[in-house]
This record gives sequence, structure tokens and C-alpha cells, in this order.
Amino acid sequence: MSESLHFDSFMTCPLPFSIHRPESDTESGRNVFKTVSYNDAFKAVFMGSNGEDIPFRNGAEVTDTLICDPVTAEVLRAQMERHWVSGAKQSAEYDFECSGKYYRASFYRIDDTYLGAVYEDISREKKLERDIDSFLSVNLDLLCVLSSEARFIKVNNEFERMLGYKKTDLESQSIFSFLHPGDVGPTHSMINQLNTGVNIPYFSNRFRGKDGVYRKLQWRAERHHEMLFAAARDITEGTALSDKLQDSASRDSLTGLFSRLAFDVHAADVIRKFKRRFFPVSLMLIDLDNFKKTNDKWGNPVGDQVLKQFAEILKESLRQTDFPARYDGEKFVVLLLDTPENGAIFAAEKIRRKLEMSPNKIAGKTTASFGVAALERDEAFEEWFMRADTALYLAKGTGRNQTVGSAESRGRVIKPTAYEWKDEWLSGNARIDEQHIALLEAGNRLLSCYENSQRIEEQKAMNELMIDLDQHFRSEEFVLKQHNYEKLKDHSAIHDSLRKQMRFWRDLRNQQRVHPTAFYSFLMEKVILNHIIEDDSKFYGLFK
Repeated sequence: MSESLHFDSFMTCPLPFSIHRPESDTESGRNVFKTVSYNDAFKAVFMGSNGEDIPFRNGAEVTDTLICDPVTAEVLRAQMERHWVSGAKQSAEYDFECSGKYYRASFYRIDDTYLGAVYEDISREKKLERDIDSFLSVNLDLLCVLSSEARFIKVNNEFERMLGYKKTDLESQSIFSFLHPGDVGPTHSMINQLNTGVNIPYFSNRFRGKDGVYRKLQWRAERHHEMLFAAARDITEGTALSDKLQDSASRDSLTGLFSRLAFDVHAADVIRKFKRRFFPVSLMLIDLDNFKKTNDKWGNPVGDQVLKQFAEILKESLRQTDFPARYDGEKFVVLLLDTPENGAIFAAEKIRRKLEMSPNKIAGKTTASFGVAALERDEAFEEWFMRADTALYLAKGTGRNQTVGSAESRGRVIKPTAYEWKDEWLSGNARIDEQHIALLEAGNRLLSCYENSQRIEEQKAMNELMIDLDQHFRSEEFVLKQHNYEKLKDHSAIHDSLRKQMRFWRDLRNQQRVHPTAFYSFLMEKVILNHIIEDDSKFYGLFK
């Protein structure tokens, strides 16, 4: 790289940047840091009109003029000296205020002669800290800020007044340490959902006060800046009313089935009991075939009729001990206690045939695909759910209107298809379109390696595609953030889900627990093509 290019890169860098050289002061014996050079961004941020008074970018000490405030300049020089004398190779950071804004200076050694400094505007971060303090001080509820791992970051004074805990008793501690053992699992499920962007109206648990007595708290929480802002009220005296409200929230308003929230709570309870005492329990996932076409052709009112009609069939076909819920849109889920996988398949086939023989008066014949999996020992909920979802995907991919069990899924063969790019898939953003085209080509190359039995090249192509997908997801989220996409949180959650599914399917493939053709069909259709056509198309309006 030429010297001029180095200089141009330095000058045009969007972040303020300065270079300093230590010189020994014979009187004080200290290092005095002279400003050797700075870029245009530094001049624009820190110098203002004073910059015109300094004709050269080297020579005299200009830190006082650059930073505007002599006190701040002196502190910065002291921080530079401390870092230089320490000999540390890693960078050091120092936060300071200048002209009403907050900045973070990162110092690092360029070589044995020069010290570099990069400056980042952290005003928004400081504002968030002030907002948190304000949030915690203006309400009589129990208010707290939690990390994504559910550790207390800050709490307000009400925790001491109502529960007896000082702030230092709670901050940095896990919330689960204070919960009734029977509420740890459901609360863990709620927090996991909040971290993925799911909106939860409220949840409740029993929280141990400093006196050892449990108080029933009702919580509301929202995710913001990788943290959870939560408010709680003591509802110990109003448990009956709370239970009534919770029953209302646990039902899907359209179908009358249990809600996804209620299902997650119930599933967590089942797994906890399963770990203590083994018993057969199966999960059934159901997807109405071609439901989107029904909605597009007949409209949402008819689509709602189809959903309600299927919900009635579920209620009529299942036992009192079964737990049917509407999971998402046209996707349903059923927990079947004391039921092995073959028993769940039998129940699914009964429901499938009844639906097939019960046409809607307007939409006509409706069918559904079913995926079934029995819970295995020491299995996490996510893996159990993904095994059932894998079986469901194979049921849809090999003809629809059928039931596939997890045990038989490894033998299912789906013909994977290479795809050619279509201009109708263009988003209008050159960066995203370039990555979409590259991902499709990478998927086709991987499929070609498999079909030609090039095992080493296949594994290499798989690893590269996994990296490319992750980088694309991050890049896409960055672009959407720049365009203030309102549903960025939901879209990021889709990316996280696809990452998990990719890892899960890759492990199935490596362990020979699913036919490789099914794996590559899933990869091409659901991860690459469906994400481009269905998921990403929702934000294309930003660029057109």
C-alpha cells in the first residue's frame, strides 16, 4: 500500500483520530505528549473554528486548542502518559465530556515512538445511563434493569422498602436465585422469549423477600439495548384476580386453543417433571397445507374460518390430558402426555383424516402436514422442538397431507433442487442483492459437491456457507438499522432462529440422523430461498 494511500485513509477516516509523540520534560521529568497529526474528522469535532488558526498538522503542542477545555486536555495527556509508561500493548479507554457531548478515547501504541488515539461519540450511551436512572427513580413499582442472562444491573429503592433488599444485595445477582423453585422454569422460558423479541404481556412468579417470605409478583418487561427493563407489582393479596387475568392471556382469541405463551410454560413444566421421573411424552407439530393460498384467494375472514374449524377438530379428537395450542399463524402444536411416538403418530393420523374429510363450505378441502417427536432423556426443549419441526418439514417436502415421525425421518429422501436467480427477487439495495445472489450460488456449489461425491470439497463449502450466512445476516441487519426498519427486532429473531436450525440440521447430517438429500433441500429452500423470497421481501419497500 502506497504512502499516499495510507495518508488518504487516515485523513478520510470517519472517526476522529490523532497521533502523539512523547517528549521528555527536563524540568518535571515527565513525558509531554506533542500532537503530531490529526485527521479531518478530529478537526471537525474538537476544533471548530479554532482549527483555522493552526496552519500545520505537526510541530507545536495544540492539545489545549484541539480539545477546547484545558482541564480536559490535561487529563487526556495524563491518561496518555499512564498508558505509555505502562508499556501495555492493548488499548486503554477514557471517557470525557466536551462541548456538551461525551466521547471515549482509545489509546494504543503505534510503535516505540508514536501513540495513536481514536475518539468515539458515546453520547447516546451516556443518555441511556441517565434514562435508566430516571426510569428507576420516578415510579412506586419495583423497577429493575436486567442483563440478557437475567442478572440485576440496577434496581430502584422500592426493592428495599417492599422486599428488604439493599441495592448491593441484588445488583449482579441472578433473579433466579430469589425465585421459588417451582417458578424458575417458567420464568426462564419467559426471559428467553423476551430476549428473542417476543412480546409478553405479563408473567408472574414468587419472589423471596429478605425475611424469607415469598411474595407473588406480576412482571412486565421489554427488551431494549440488549437489556431487559422490568417492572413488578406485589399481587400477593390479589391472587384470585391475577389467576383470572392469566387464564384470559393463556388463550388464543381466534381459536380458543391455548396460546404460544401458555404452551411454553406448560412445556417447561413437562420437561422439568420428565427429568425427575421418566414417562413417555410426545410433541406434535401441525401446519395447514397451502394456507397462504387460501388466504390470498378467499381473504382473511375465510382463512379465519378454516383456522377455527381445524381448532374444533383438534378439540374433538384429543384427550383431556393433551395440550393443544396455536403456535403461530397456521401452525399448531400439541403436547401428548403418556404417549410414545407411535401413539402420537396414530393420533395425528386420526386428526389428519378427519380434517381431510371436513371441507370448508367456501375454501373447500383442507389438509395438513404433521411432524411428531417423543422427548428423549436429557434432551433440551429446543432440540426436541427442532426434531418435531424437522419431521414436519419432511412431511411437507415429500408430498404434504401426511404424518412423519422423528424416528423415520432419517430415511426420508427429498430431491434437492439447484436454483437460478430471478430478477423478481431483487430488493432494490445493491449490497443485499449482491449477497443474496452469492448465497444462492454458494448453495448450488455445495449441492454440486454432494451430487458429485466430492466429500472434502463438500465439507469446505458447507463451512464457508455457514460463515457467509452469518455475515450476511449481520450485514443485512446493519443496513436495515440504517434505514430505521421498524421490524428489525423481529427480523433479527428470524436470523437467530435460522442460525439455530442450520446448526441443528448440520449436526443431524453429520450424525447421519437425516438423509443428506433432505438436509440439502432444507438448506436451499428454507434457509436460502424461502428467507429471500418470504422473510426478506417484507422490507423491500424500504428501497423501492
